[in-house]
Amino acid sequence: MKKIYLLLIFVMLISLLLVGCKTNEPEHQHNYNHSIVMTDPTDTARGYTTYTCECGESYVSEGEIATQGLTYSLNTDETYTVTGISENDSTNRIIIPSHYEGLPVVAIGANAFKDTSVTEIVIPSTVTKIGHLALCASLNFENVEVNENNEHFTTVDGVLYSKDKTTLVQYPIGRDNTSFEIPSHVSVIGNGAFCNATSLTSITIPAGVTSIGDEAFKYCKFIELSLPEALTAIGDGAFEMCKDLTTINVPDTVTTIGESAFAYCEKISAINIPTGITNIGNNTFSYCYQLRSITLPDTVTSIGERAFEWCDGLIVVQLSPALTNIGVSAFSNCKRLSHITLPGGLMHLGEWAFSWCDSLKSVNIPSSIGVVSDKAFYMCRSLEEIEISEGITSIGEMAFYECYDLETVSIPSTVESIGERAFSGSLALKTIKVSPDNEHFISYGGALYTHNGRTLIQYAVGKDAKTFTVAYAVDKIECGAFTGAENLIEVYFEKTSGWLAGSNDIDPEGLSDPERAAYYLTENYDYATWEQSFNTV
Repeated sequence: MKKIYLLLIFVMLISLLLVGCKTNEPEHQHNYNHSIVMTDPTDTARGYTTYTCECGESYVSEGEIATQGLTYSLNTDETYTVTGISENDSTNRIIIPSHYEGLPVVAIGANAFKDTSVTEIVIPSTVTKIGHLALCASLNFENVEVNENNEHFTTVDGVLYSKDKTTLVQYPIGRDNTSFEIPSHVSVIGNGAFCNATSLTSITIPAGVTSIGDEAFKYCKFIELSLPEALTAIGDGAFEMCKDLTTINVPDTVTTIGESAFAYCEKISAINIPTGITNIGNNTFSYCYQLRSITLPDTVTSIGERAFEWCDGLIVVQLSPALTNIGVSAFSNCKRLSHITLPGGLMHLGEWAFSWCDSLKSVNIPSSIGVVSDKAFYMCRSLEEIEISEGITSIGEMAFYECYDLETVSIPSTVESIGERAFSGSLALKTIKVSPDNEHFISYGGALYTHNGRTLIQYAVGKDAKTFTVAYAVDKIECGAFTGAENLIEVYFEKTSGWLAGSNDIDPEGLSDPERAAYYLTENYDYATWEQSFNTV
């Protein structure tokens, strides 16, 4: 009997050893990495993680609760988008729930966490879309986590990528690293991916990158950057406000450069425009103070609004012969630009296009544009010569306002309208010529009139003449017609009664005094339009 008991005890010991794998001491016995299932938190419940051993044993670990101060918008398909965090919530670690009010959270809206105090963001498996600059958070933002079951996004060392890792979505801009090497598997740098990553002074872009997104490197502080030969597209504002950037190569493979792409790159002195570019967008190179010269390839047909505004170091501009459009303020305040040749096929010259180009001395106006827009050459104070071609039909308001050095204006036969103060304040203006074939305007006695002589448009204020006579037939004097006529001492009005300067009645007795009349016209009421209150002709 004793032997039987000993045998039973031996069998029981062996059995215990065989089932030992099912003990509740996983850290010693189990391999719980065999299967891991993560369940995201919702707005009302904590998330949890289930760990399963290859033997079938499992245990559940409770996770964090979702951030409660988030704001949402309901989508038309009965899903939610996270739009931000309430202003009074100072939470640093943001945990986005998989569901809100029982519906899935599928997106993070544009600018959702921009300029917040967030340091870390946890993204659930349900999110399929992340909006523009959604994660461009505070300068303390250091990490992104993504549920491993998310089919659209993943992270490597806290940097957010698309699931296939071909797109770098977001670099945590609060890290204090001074350099970063983008992995070789990346072909797209996403919108705002490095926006405001001010600690980075060096970035290495791999050879396979084909696209740089909108505002991808905005506010970065690197000094130089080499772009890969595979690159084809540079997004809007991609390098905007990179104020320390001095050198950047744009490969010939690039066919698209977005609006404001290099705006406020204050230290760039030269940049090449690839031959595949057809359009220079709005603000693309505005406020590039050190830019000295620019040559546009023959493929460029349009220059957008303010494209080179405030490039006040720009000396040489070579325009494309294929150019058809120059936008509003395209070269405004290019203060060192001395000459410009507009191509013969130009169809549109925008308002303020060359305004405040203080050094501009000469310009041709091709017939193809038809209209010289308002203020196109406003305050080009060194402009000495303008060539207005036959075919121009209209000269806009203040088109050549205060072009101090302009001495001669020749109006071709085709001009049908001239805007207010088109040549006002051109202090050196001595001669105004009008083609004898023009049916709308005439020049007589140093002044420009409508063809019937009833409206005096502009006096040649730089003339040496001391006196001038306003003929009886004149019943309107355009605003600014005599501004700056410093040599004019006496003006004789053949008709002294009935004049209004703006809303001011002009005393006939005053106009009977030639010296006082000259003072009225050249100084006191020079910025008002003079008109007869009744027709005495």
